[in-house]
Amino acid sequence: MKRVVVSGIGSITCLGKTALETFAGIKQGKVGLKILTEEDVPQIQDMPIKIGGKVEVDYEVMKKLPFAPNKQNAMILLAAEEALQDSNWNPQTKTQKERTGVFMGAIKSYISPLLFFSEKILEEGCRSVPDAFNQQLSIFNTTANIAKLYDFKGPTSAYGSACAAGQSSIAEAYFGVQEGLADVILAGSADFFVDTYDLMGFHKLGALNKKANQDPYEGLKTFDENRAGFAGSDGAGVLVIEELEHALSRNAPIYAEIVGASQILESFHATRPSPDGEGICKSMLGALEMANVDPREIEVINTHGTGTSEGDLAEATAIYNIFGAPGPYVMGIKSNLGHCMGGSGTVQCSMLMLAMKESFLPRIPNIENPMKVNNESLNFLTENIEKPFTYALSNNAGFGGLNASLLFKKYTG
Repeated sequence: MKRVVVSGIGSITCLGKTALETFAGIKQGKVGLKILTEEDVPQIQDMPIKIGGKVEVDYEVMKKLPFAPNKQNAMILLAAEEALQDSNWNPQTKTQKERTGVFMGAIKSYISPLLFFSEKILEEGCRSVPDAFNQQLSIFNTTANIAKLYDFKGPTSAYGSACAAGQSSIAEAYFGVQEGLADVILAGSADFFVDTYDLMGFHKLGALNKKANQDPYEGLKTFDENRAGFAGSDGAGVLVIEELEHALSRNAPIYAEIVGASQILESFHATRPSPDGEGICKSMLGALEMANVDPREIEVINTHGTGTSEGDLAEATAIYNIFGAPGPYVMGIKSNLGHCMGGSGTVQCSMLMLAMKESFLPRIPNIENPMKVNNESLNFLTENIEKPFTYALSNNAGFGGLNASLLFKKYTG
């Protein structure tokens, strides 16, 4: 099997327009959430949720898109542009383009125009359906736009695996490069969340934190005993996944080697994880087994950590069951960024790459009363730690029961 590395990263979040800007904010303990205004969400005054992580995208970026020119697709394009530049990968020959793939993920298509068109149909009849209607329906546009703009002709796919879409795209890109289907695959995901429909929909599910409407800093308290749900955010991330020898041959930067990946469906409930963390436990064990790595070698876990009562309990329980207490250091960057939903996995992996590169583990900014498992404390990052580390696991979970875990190793040759 071929060895696979990460040679480029890109992100756009409520804390920064690039991966480096975002990580700089995280290192400083900043929180990108804010009190939303009518300019952000026109109906916000009538809504029970008042906070979120908003990303602004220039209209000129949307105009570049050949398919479904909307904010979600523009965000993933910006992240892809950054990742390609970071990796210094600019394929020119026919062979290079045929050996470059694009695997992107999203929970949904851009929902606002779809609902707008639906209202027009009800008001004006079926002939009011515009030519662009069908373009807005497909999450594959996240992939198609990048493939078209860069003329990439390698394997392509799109993953709609809920909030695990980001790490699903990375896992499948890893498998594709490992098996020789491509030399380079862009793996990414995005979500435009801060709108009326998503905010109200997730509020109705009881997932959002409405206790922090006047204090965005408290909007998402990952692994805190007083966690009360998440605050949703816009965001996108893209990683360049590359065959090791190919990367070395062109002196590409190497952030880390991917040595294991696992995706497990636990089929417990449509929106809730199994309380004992069975699914995410199995996905972490699957990644470890693939790499033949002992759990005692893991130094950092980059958690899904959404700040929900059941989700954090399931993930913390899974960590405890595998690693014991206190166990590895536990990262939780959603306290900084909010939950980027379908975009969260690739954003969080981009941040992990920078943490590994800079030997810097950022604290969870608003954890005041860390939760316990079986009356024991896990190694939650309550303060910044400057420390090199070799192995790190990263977790994602999504509605429907999908759990995805990736195992990264610091590249040393």
